[in-house]
Amino acid sequence: MNPPGGSVHWLVRIAERASEGDHERPEISAGASAADAWSVVARSYDLSDDDLASLVADYFRLNVADMGRADPNAAMLIPETMARKHRVFPLAEDDRNFVVATCDPTNVEAESALGFSTGRPLLFEVAAPGVIQDALDARFSPERAVETLLGGLGDVDEDAVKLVEELGPESISEDDVSATPVVKLTNLIIRDAITAGASDIHIEPGRRLGAVRYRVDGV
Repeated sequence: MNPPGGSVHWLVRIAERASEGDHERPEISAGASAADAWSVVARSYDLSDDDLASLVADYFRLNVADMGRADPNAAMLIPETMARKHRVFPLAEDDRNFVVATCDPTNVEAESALGFSTGRPLLFEVAAPGVIQDALDARFSPERAVETLLGGLGDVDEDAVKLVEELGPESISEDDVSATPVVKLTNLIIRDAITAGASDIHIEPGRRLGAVRYRVDGV
């Protein structure tokens, strides 16, 4: 999508179009990233993050992102490194489109890279960079991810947990042995993910058995 032209940063131009009263134009390079320019522009024109997100969405004729309605399955389509690099948060996916939240609808590189990675056209919705960062941290934090996935489990017997190793036995410390089964399982899952350099941990529960999958280098 094309930003407002000229040597002034496009966020500044959008804010100026909607501003009332006199505001001193901030000194921001036209080539600065939207994430870097966002807070400066919002402060300079007395706008909240939500206000600026609405102005950007209106200018580009996009929706404002509703982070609370994000589909967890959408985040499985791209690795964490790619989401953080382009500062986007996956919101939804179907057979035709992949929807992400962004603070920069002009990011052609993100549009191309994510479209190629997912094999479907990319649709942008707008959110402030801080909102996107918080969502990424919550989604991709190992502690938060495992806590969410295992939060619904009650007490389990130690015999109910079976760890299948393809690369040999896992060494377990005395502290691990004395921990509860869920804590031991969690420690082993996170330890294996770190060792493998995984960006995602996916736990797929079944009626009698479950699968743990790691995303490594996007696979």
